[in-house]
This record gives sequence, C-alpha cells and structure tokens, in this order.
Amino acid sequence: MFAKDIYKESINVKATDKNQLFVMRFVIVLIGVATLFIVTNNKDSMILDWGFLSMVFRAVPIFVPTVFALFFKNKIHKDAGLYSILSGTAASIIWISLGFDSVSSIYVGIAFNIVVILSVSKYKNKICNKNDIKSK
Repeated sequence: MFAKDIYKESINVKATDKNQLFVMRFVIVLIGVATLFIVTNNKDSMILDWGFLSMVFRAVPIFVPTVFALFFKNKIHKDAGLYSILSGTAASIIWISLGFDSVSSIYVGIAFNIVVILSVSKYKNKICNKNDIKSK
C-alpha cells in the first residue's frame, strides 16, 4: 500500500515497478527492524503475552492443516484436518492453563496438530482402503 498509494502518488510520481518493489521491500525490512527493537525493549510487557496468546487462536489451528492440504492433498483425510484444528488449539489452551512456560504453547499446539493430522489420516485411510477392498 505504501509503495503504490503514498510513494508513487505523492513522493515519486514517475516511479517504475522496480522502484516501487524496492521501496516495498525496504519498508518491510524497516518494519521488521522496528518490531524487533520494540519487542526486545519490552520483554516483560503484558501486550506481548496477549499477542502470543492470540497466535494460539490464529496460527495454531490453521497452519498445519493448510500446509498438509496444499502439499499432501491426496494423503490427508478431510476429517483429520478438522480434528487437527480442534485438538491443536485445545492442547495449546490446556498447556497455558497448566502454567507451563518453558516451551511456548504455540509449539505444543503445532506439534499436536502434526501428530493428530498424521495419525487420523493414517487410521481413516486404512479404513477407507479396507472398505474399497471389500466392495470389489
């Protein structure tokens, strides 16, 4: 948005696509460095705790099922995705509720997602294959 709406419209009207791409990349790096600075200087901030907690509800449920659906579409059973979404989130919430701080609840939820999606897919695909053999 910055490169097209502000930079090209107000700062450099004759900016080429290459210039806009450079500005866009520069702004992304600048925001990343600013974020790193803010986070490292506010380690004990309550807002960081809430930010990590929000990742439990935004990243944990979606990441693993989406990656597996994109790259292993024919090997993952559709029910496994749903169970993975529910169980990964539940595992993260339980981890937080029990007060374990040594390992982030995000990693626990993602690990649980992987275990559930693989095991449920293996089980469901095994049942489907048995039913296919019986019907032939």
